[in-house]
Amino acid sequence: MTKRKALQICLILLVSPACFGATGISGLQSDRDLRAYPGSREDPIEVRFNFFLLNVLHIDDVGQTMTLDYLISMSWKDPRLADSAMADPSRKNTFELKDIWNPAFAPVNLYESKPQDKELTIDSEGNVTYRFRNIDTFVSPLDLRHFPFDRQTLRMKFISRLYGPEFIRLVWLPNRSGRLEESSTAGWDFHKMDVAVGSERLRTIEGLGREVGTIGISLELSRESSFYVWKVIFPLALIVFMAWTVFWIDPTELSAQLGIASASVITMIAFQLSLSELLPKISYLTRIDFYALGTSGLVFLSLGEAILTARLASTNRKELSRSIDQVMRVACPALYLVILLIVVV
Repeated sequence: MTKRKALQICLILLVSPACFGATGISGLQSDRDLRAYPGSREDPIEVRFNFFLLNVLHIDDVGQTMTLDYLISMSWKDPRLADSAMADPSRKNTFELKDIWNPAFAPVNLYESKPQDKELTIDSEGNVTYRFRNIDTFVSPLDLRHFPFDRQTLRMKFISRLYGPEFIRLVWLPNRSGRLEESSTAGWDFHKMDVAVGSERLRTIEGLGREVGTIGISLELSRESSFYVWKVIFPLALIVFMAWTVFWIDPTELSAQLGIASASVITMIAFQLSLSELLPKISYLTRIDFYALGTSGLVFLSLGEAILTARLASTNRKELSRSIDQVMRVACPALYLVILLIVVV
């Protein structure tokens, strides 16, 4: 084979793809272009979205997380998908979100995700709709200082990883958003849902970075406190009332007074230990913690009063000891009412 023939064969191999594989190469190039931003800064792409809450599955007081079952739908228009080749049903059904341009939204405070379903549709005019349903766990700080009479605002936040307001214009569709009425949130009452769209600058190691689009969704709920009223507040009140019976026992009955007061103290300590499974383990005191401390103080006060009056009675100061009993019959219930009002109101 001469050098001239070898050169001709090389030229044929180089030129042949342009002649016989033009569709394949242009198709690959088209797919690459579909992932590029299709708009301009003068005319940002409108991205419409709606959020539908199916259920609040769990709220973890200690872990500061919430688990939601929800649907999100986003839609935008990409004119490049409107031509006959792109709109062909046999081809558009093979598209995935990664194959075309999308606003690249991702949750910021996501802890764990369990995708359930997703759907991508493209019509003949290039309108793209992406829907997905997830069961996700989000990190959302809780203020438990008023527990169990607290009202919480749980937040989830999405940001566009690549595009700011100069590239996309976010539009929330409130008439297509909402919450499933049949959904149940165990231990909580749902009040309202708010959605806010905007933008913010990302913080990087070097400082403030580029501006990106944001979607903030907040859910306002209040805790159903009846469980804690009957399981914690009422039993503690009964223990306190039992301790107060020493005020109606004559100070000369030392054994009866000390027996009831001691039994009340032991019962209170045992009940306090059992509360560890019902109350959140956090670093600060809640309202119910203050109630438990206050009622414990009243029980120990009753024990101290029983010892004091018995001592006075044994030293022939029975009238003084009976006077103290009469004062405590009024003072202790008054103190209990103050503690209860501080906790509940």
